[in-house]
Amino acid sequence: KLNQITPGNFPKKTMLVNSGAEAVENAVKIARAYTKRPAILCFEDAFHGRTLMALALTSKTNPYKSGFAPFAGDVYRVPFANCYRCSYNMKFPECNLHCASALKDAFKRVVDPQSVAAIIFEPQMGEGGFIDPPQGYFKEVQAICREHGILLIADEIQTGMARTGRMFASDYYGIEPDLIITSK
Repeated sequence: KLNQITPGNFPKKTMLVNSGAEAVENAVKIARAYTKRPAILCFEDAFHGRTLMALALTSKTNPYKSGFAPFAGDVYRVPFANCYRCSYNMKFPECNLHCASALKDAFKRVVDPQSVAAIIFEPQMGEGGFIDPPQGYFKEVQAICREHGILLIADEIQTGMARTGRMFASDYYGIEPDLIITSK
């Protein structure tokens, strides 16, 4: 029945792990095993942990990554939707969510979408400056993922269950990630 499962109807299961970084590493392993694809796409200024794979996904060099290279491969980074400091020097809503459509450009220039297992994101970026992306951003990202058979992984470790007022921060964006990462 695995061949009948597609991103968007990925089976809902719970896996217990010891730490946030271990949860991130397991989500990446699950995505790679399920899709049979090696690449993971992540965002600039993201924090996903301090183990080897999690460090590869973490953006900040200091204080986290300095002195710990080499890192796990097939990790690609794109700008996050930061309306306060837009990577594209645009203003919301006139930009028409250019930051989301920029993923399509990354698939032309940086990594073939057919080799991407998952996009991992923090619904509310914490370590990178407590950034809330604009409404509609994650729906666009999810649509791009569905178009290419890419899983969407919500790293909800820092936002925590119900810390934002809803069970998960990704609930605010009207999306249903394929994997949700939580931790103690």
